[in-house]
Parts: sequence; structure tokens; C-alpha cells
Amino acid sequence: MADPTQDITSAALALPEGERLALATRLLDSLQGPEDPDADAAWLAEAVRRIREVNEGRVATLSTDEVLGAARAAIKRK
Repeated sequence: MADPTQDITSAALALPEGERLALATRLLDSLQGPEDPDADAAWLAEAVRRIREVNEGRVATLSTDEVLGAARAAIKRK
């Protein structure tokens, strides 16, 4: 008996890259569950809070070089 999952996988891998990406996105989206109607408002409130903290000097910012340097160091430690 044919394995439908293998058949679908083979067909999907034969698609052009853009179509594979679109298919993968649709499949991943199907696993996300229902959208949280309050999520956008919560993210906006978080962004506003973080901007306020930076503007008030309560948190320090890092340059891109500092962030990338720390990330590279963390990767090397692993």
C-alpha cells in the first residue's frame, strides 16, 4: 500500500522554491490554532512600555556590533 505522506512529500519537494515556501507557510499556519484577538494590543502595549523605558533612561541599549558579538560568543560556547 502506498504511503500518502511519502507521496505528498515527494510531490511537495518537486515544487519550485517559492511554491514550497508557500506550502510550508500554510502548513505551519494550520498548526497555530485560533488567533488571539488581544495579541496585537498586547504587543503594542509592550512596545510602548519598552520605548518609554529607553526614553526615560531606565534601560541601556546595545549597538548592533555588541548584540552580534554577544550572539557569536554564545554560539562559540555551545
